[in-house]
Amino acid sequence: LLGAAAGCFLGATASFARIREEPGHAKGGRNALQEARVGVRLLRDVPGFRAFVTARALLLAVPLALPFLTVFGREHVDATLGGLGIFVAANALAASLASPAWGRAADMAAHRTMALGGAVSLLAVAWAFALAWGPVPDEWRTAWAYVPAYLLAGVGYAGVRLGRKTYLVDAPPKDDRPTWVAVANTAIGGATALGAAIGLTAAWWGASGTLVAFSALTVIGCVAAWRLPAAADLRARAEGERAEGEPT
Repeated sequence: LLGAAAGCFLGATASFARIREEPGHAKGGRNALQEARVGVRLLRDVPGFRAFVTARALLLAVPLALPFLTVFGREHVDATLGGLGIFVAANALAASLASPAWGRAADMAAHRTMALGGAVSLLAVAWAFALAWGPVPDEWRTAWAYVPAYLLAGVGYAGVRLGRKTYLVDAPPKDDRPTWVAVANTAIGGATALGAAIGLTAAWWGASGTLVAFSALTVIGCVAAWRLPAAADLRARAEGERAEGEPT
């Protein structure tokens, strides 16, 4: 798997190297400090965008929980679980197969797609806990019985990922899209560091406690995503404020 991944990276590098980019428009460009100020104003003055960044940050718990699903399964279901790369492949395959359906859903309501994806990922944790602690015969507690947890996690994360990408493309005014994307990604970088800090507490909480913590964040993130304004409504509001000369 590592060798195949390295081959894919090399192929991607060669493909990117062949891309011929046109010179960018540099007139009126801003420096990094000016861009940072614009980003702070954007988060302050556009409540819908601030709510989106918050929901997206909370739903980072979905991908961050996946390694702890493996640790939990090894501790409570089957000690050989971590040695089966097929489960990692199953997670990726589930995400790929679910992406077309999630894409169509995101075109209709990207924020609701984020919320539904988070809800599906919660089912992955529920399956893991039920298999480990539920009234299940011991002979059923096998690595293969744990596969649905990986499948549900892959499907759920695909929904979260496609929903937030579509929302971030559809919600900003056309000319402001690069700024919205840059600000959102920068903010999520900080949120990722905080999420990693939660993962470090696994030494005290254990895998199960960490999964509970990430699940709680996912629930809050699902509610926050569901309550977001529709992308088209947020764009119309931002364009209206921009036309009136208010900061967007």
